[in-house]
Amino acid sequence: MEEQIHPDKPAASQKDFEASVLFKRYAGNSEIADLALFLACDDSKYITGTTQVIDGGMIVG
Repeated sequence: MEEQIHPDKPAASQKDFEASVLFKRYAGNSEIADLALFLACDDSKYITGTTQVIDGGMIVG
């Protein structure tokens, strides 16, 4: 992704992205998987018709 935005400076692209996120970092694979596992278990059986956003606070930041 960074190389597509800044082919000559992918590290600068990563730094810019991280600065735009409230948590100041990329999500880890396990953080994405945790939501998928939660939605697949009985603890989420009453959740319907929602959109779950995993963006580290990018929307509110």
